[in-house]
Amino acid sequence: MMMLAGKVRPISLTLRVLLFVSLAIGFSLFLTASLVISSVNQHFMQQDAAELQVITQSIENVLMQSNQTLKSSAVQSNAVQYF
Repeated sequence: MMMLAGKVRPISLTLRVLLFVSLAIGFSLFLTASLVISSVNQHFMQQDAAELQVITQSIENVLMQSNQTLKSSAVQSNAVQYF
């Protein structure tokens, strides 16, 4: 009876294969999820950069137009001084 208590049965082949496949699938899903998240973040960063570029260009155009308007006003105000 003491001999039976000391023996430990090895893990069955079915259980070992099941554990290996489970770990492989889990790792694959984790890797796929991290790649998708990284791609989505990169995509939105590119969109944000493009949108910020458009906004910057619009602000520069408005500032250039207002600067030209100020120059025109200055020229007109000098012309009015003769009256």
